[in-house]
Order: sequence, then structure tokens, then C-alpha cells
Amino acid sequence: MYAQRTKQPTNDGFIALITAILLSAALLILVVAVSLEGYFSRFTVLESEQKEISIYAAETCVQLWFCSPVNFHVSVKYSFEDLK
Repeated sequence: MYAQRTKQPTNDGFIALITAILLSAALLILVVAVSLEGYFSRFTVLESEQKEISIYAAETCVQLWFCSPVNFHVSVKYSFEDLK
């Protein structure tokens, strides 16, 4: 009755599927890269703040050491011995 058509297999669905997978993978890599950049930049800022705090703490220790009464008496003691 009816003639049967032989349908040629096409790769249209396969190409669309592979394209969607590749585009989603590229978008995922982009999003991960941008989020990691923000994550690591936060630690860079935190590290610079910690360095600044440690510099101030070291300067304060040196100033307290120079101004402490023990150092004053030691320096006075040595200066008096030098005068004798």
C-alpha cells in the first residue's frame, strides 16, 4: 500500500547535546575561576592587614623596651661608671 521511507540518521541532536555540554562546562569553569579569585584576594587583604598589625606591635615593643625603667637604670649605671 504505502511505500516505506527509509529515514537517514542525522546527527543534529548529537551536535546540539555536545554543544550544550561544552558551553555549560566553559561557563562552569569561568564561574569557578572568578569565585576562587575573590576567595584568594580576601586572604591577600587579610595577610596585608596582619603584616601591618605585626609591624605596629613590633614598633610598640621596641618603644616600650627603650622607655622601660630597667633600661634607663642600666644606661644610667653604665654612664656613671664611665664617669668614675
